[in-house]
Amino acid sequence: MLTIEQCRTYLKETALTDEQVERLRDSLYAVTQTVLAPYFTSPDTDDE
Repeated sequence: MLTIEQCRTYLKETALTDEQVERLRDSLYAVTQTVLAPYFTSPDTDDE
């Protein structure tokens, strides 16, 4: 997981608090996990 400092390198000049950066980071991880999980958790069985 990215640290707050690492996130700030991508956010550059935004005026977010550490708590806001942390919430944004956690939200992005949750969305990414929701979108990508089906591709990595179940085998593709459409080839039959």
